Amino acid sequence: MPFMDLIKKAIFEEEPQTAKQPGKPAGGPAAARPMDPAPSPYVPMGTRDNQFYARLAKQTDLSAVPDFDSLLTVLNSSATMFNKQTDDVSRTEIDAKIAQISDINESIQQKQKEIADLQQQVKSMQSQTEVSRAKLQEAKNNFAAALERRRAEIQQQRKEIETILG
Repeated sequence: MPFMDLIKKAIFEEEPQTAKQPGKPAGGPAAARPMDPAPSPYVPMGTRDNQFYARLAKQTDLSAVPDFDSLLTVLNSSATMFNKQTDDVSRTEIDAKIAQISDINESIQQKQKEIADLQQQVKSMQSQTEVSRAKLQEAKNNFAAALERRRAEIQQQRKEIETILG
């Protein structure tokens, strides 16, 4: 019997009732219809599974099932291959991520260097600006003083000319 037929038979057939009701005589109308209580509508899932597997085991002709050693060999071989492929894929992905992280860190260091250079330029420009501001303020003060001196000189010369003409 093919394996699928065994499974179908185990699913759709009930386990035969071999035990008789104690205290009831065999034969007669009462024996044809046992007085079992109605089956409970709820049967725990594990119980149904266990009953299914028990029926399947009783009905299985082990010669129809492939050799368990060869199944284990194939299973172990498949597991080994899967683990190797998983390791290869994860190693490749990890190596790629590590390279990507290294590139990003290198980029960050380059940007930090650029930022430091720009900050130095800003400090230099601020220093130059302060020097220029100080020079402009000094020139403004010198101009104001020179203007006052020149006004005073002109005023003095005007007085001298008025005194001569006058």
